[in-house]
Amino acid sequence: MQQPVLFNRRLVSSGDALIPADSRAVALGEACFETLRVYPGGKVLGFAHHITRLMRGLDQLGYDAARHRDVFDPESAAADLFRLLEACRLTESSARVRIQAGRSDRNSIRDFESPADFFCMMTAAELKTSPKTVALHPGDFRRLPPEAADPSVKWSFYLPAVQALQQARAAGFGETLFWDAAGNLACGALSNIFLVSGSAVFTPALESGALHGITRALLIEALYEAGIPVREQNLSRRDLEAAEAVFLTNSVTEIAVVSRIGELHKATDLPMLQRITTIFDAYKTQNLQPLRPL
Repeated sequence: MQQPVLFNRRLVSSGDALIPADSRAVALGEACFETLRVYPGGKVLGFAHHITRLMRGLDQLGYDAARHRDVFDPESAAADLFRLLEACRLTESSARVRIQAGRSDRNSIRDFESPADFFCMMTAAELKTSPKTVALHPGDFRRLPPEAADPSVKWSFYLPAVQALQQARAAGFGETLFWDAAGNLACGALSNIFLVSGSAVFTPALESGALHGITRALLIEALYEAGIPVREQNLSRRDLEAAEAVFLTNSVTEIAVVSRIGELHKATDLPMLQRITTIFDAYKTQNLQPLRPL
């Protein structure tokens, strides 16, 4: 039996979740997505943040909430996701969820006047265990500048990240770095990056074009509440090399410590790293929210 998916708020088999081959999402990449982790008991961390970021992308694509609530309703998204998890029998285990939404209409690339049609697809699968340490390729890839593509949205055009990650993994690394046009550190292909020096924690400023990661924001909030402010600023390759420790964040892996950057080894057992992980785990425990049916 094919895996259930939620397509335009209806539970269907994955083979029946269809969008036109010439839709704007397929032909032009006019779509955005969110990937999130569901914890045992059907609990989620930062769900509202994910929905807000998804809506930011949909709004830029011309989504009209009054017209398209049968496709995606942010107020019912948690209940819709709960239905999907129940159908997939995943509410009692960790799951990886992807919410993909975009334009399904076939209007010409030059047609800016016709109303947009949309689709939304939610998929869920058992979460595979991710390594808690990672070898990082130093890379020389560039993020698009913020004025070219809004980095506060996860756009479906992910080819640069995919190609960079393929090259990194072919060379024996688990993740790779992206830099801004000025050569400042930005982020990884699938993650945000933090540097630790002594008791100080640094992360690239969002002006670098780094993705506005949900876990990045939640960790910064958790550390601030614990009395550890994170300095958001431009960071150079020299800063990266000089850092005692480096770690990555994303919504599925949470925190992964970098064991080496290229051939440069980094500490993986600093007390500060353990403190950061402990603080985030406590924050997560306090802020996990259960998804609930309507």
